[in-house]
Amino acid sequence: MSEHALTLAPMTADEIARKMAGGHSVFSPSGAEMTMTCLGALIPNALAEDETTFEAAEGTVAHSVGETWLKTGERPDHLVGRTVEMRGHEIEITEEMLGFVQDYIDLCDEVSKDAEHCSAENHVDISDLTPIPDQGGTMDYCAFRWQHLDIVDLKYGKEAVFAFYKDEQKVNKQLAIYAWGIFKAWDWLYNFQTITLHISQPRLPHLRSSHTMTRDELIAFADFARGRWALAWDRNAPRTPSIRGCRWCKIRQTCPALYLFMEQDISDVFDDVDVIEGEVISRSWTHEEMDEANDKILDELAISPFPNLPKPPELSTAALAKLLRYRRFMENFFNAVYEELLERANSELEEIPYWKLVESRTRRKIVDDEDFVVEELVDLGLEEKDCFETKLKSPAALERTIHAKLKMSIKKAGAFLEERGLTVRPPGKKTLAETSDNRPALPKDGDVFDDVEPF
Repeated sequence: MSEHALTLAPMTADEIARKMAGGHSVFSPSGAEMTMTCLGALIPNALAEDETTFEAAEGTVAHSVGETWLKTGERPDHLVGRTVEMRGHEIEITEEMLGFVQDYIDLCDEVSKDAEHCSAENHVDISDLTPIPDQGGTMDYCAFRWQHLDIVDLKYGKEAVFAFYKDEQKVNKQLAIYAWGIFKAWDWLYNFQTITLHISQPRLPHLRSSHTMTRDELIAFADFARGRWALAWDRNAPRTPSIRGCRWCKIRQTCPALYLFMEQDISDVFDDVDVIEGEVISRSWTHEEMDEANDKILDELAISPFPNLPKPPELSTAALAKLLRYRRFMENFFNAVYEELLERANSELEEIPYWKLVESRTRRKIVDDEDFVVEELVDLGLEEKDCFETKLKSPAALERTIHAKLKMSIKKAGAFLEERGLTVRPPGKKTLAETSDNRPALPKDGDVFDDVEPF
């Protein structure tokens, strides 16, 4: 067990108490990818105000639906149509949400078939990995039996997350931490030798991701996590931007290290310099270097970190492949920059260079009083049917209607539509996905000629 020798060094007791009063640990499993990669992200993220996006609130409600479903053993149809206020957002529980959560429930049922113990939405203690006590997180679901442990996590968002990243040969840190919490609590009785991490992502095409670790691999990961978090417990810890690590960082929009990251790494890719396979992680930057970066950003005569963009055909395949990995990273970064600047323009007295606050473009819409609109148009000479348009429902909507009217399960309704030839799934367009994606790779266009036998 950790002796917590560094208990109050970088954060005061009051700062720690304020963070944990909101139900969040300073050392959060969900932030492990960020804080173990970028050591300097831990303290400022712990001190930043907790803000909940609509997507995060929606995910929390979906998890609550899943918890109710698992604990009662019944599909919670009675929740459909209910609106939940979640941290400033109103989230409606719909049939579509239940349909997505169904995949998570099915996965939990699958791993529980031979299990001796199952548990949903349980707090796991991970204090032995951290320099301060009482740290932990809430695990979605676990099931275990003699010598085997399954961890299941529901990801309700639309950004792909994997249990194991094949291109980097790295495990999902959040799930591995949950596994360690269960391992530490129950290994004395179940002697775990294998641990399988599962992710259900029902709103994405690949749906699920899984990875099995050995006992020794999990213990080695715990040693790694303990060492990284010990180094992160320092207000002057260096920052190391990365594609996945910066995704949910609360300070990314004002982080000078990101400027340096883009200046060095992305410029190198454009120039085909040091284009290598593997994780796109730049070097770490000290606080002194970041102060210099701030000065550089403010210098209008300084060279832009973004070079004159070459045409894609001018770049090598390796450069293009590496460059595409930055796409979501850059979109998230600039979206965060925009939101931060918009807030400052709206609330601060200082002048914003290059930009001004204006009203965005809008489109016309029908007023909310539908009866009034129809009445006025009928008085004009239209028939009531002229005011509306109808179309056949989507497969998902028809499944929900069959379920509601005929009391058939959503799963059986889908099977009925498919068996009767009422639905068809046309092939999707070819697209690029990470190598960790579990969809099979498609043949290249030229491959069809390889199978042609000579006359």
